[in-house]
Amino acid sequence: MKRILFSLLGLFALPAMAESVNIYVHGNVVTMPCKVENTSYNVELGKINRWNYRSPAQSPWVDFSIKLVDCPVSTKNAKFSVNGTADAIDNNYFVNTGSSTGGLLHLAQKSNKATIKNGSMLNIVINSTTKSAEIPLSARMISLQPMFMPGDFKSHLEFSLSYP
Repeated sequence: MKRILFSLLGLFALPAMAESVNIYVHGNVVTMPCKVENTSYNVELGKINRWNYRSPAQSPWVDFSIKLVDCPVSTKNAKFSVNGTADAIDNNYFVNTGSSTGGLLHLAQKSNKATIKNGSMLNIVINSTTKSAEIPLSARMISLQPMFMPGDFKSHLEFSLSYP
């Protein structure tokens, strides 16, 4: 009987011979930025009759806006900056890379037509109720030179957003 008892005690001791394992859990808490409603914006300035424009000349303003949506509750504002190739003669304007010559891009705030230069930074207030914001802008072609030649007008700008 003692032998059977010792044998049974040995069977019950087997589960006690387990090995310990460490589990490490990692994560990162971040503030996610607002989403930009569109990944690309095409602003159509339309056709301009060269004969109607003499230096200095400017086309009508074309309004457009960049929309920020799904902003985190904690995000109160954003910094909006514009980058592009500024004109070598007058850095208030951006170069035209199309086949038309003599024209420049003039970018401005829609509300007051204040010029937005290369590297300009605007403070954008996020609406706490809708968790969104709109950046209203205006663009037009201008010519500071006496020769404003026909062709395609193209200008490429990039913007960046930072969240303080």
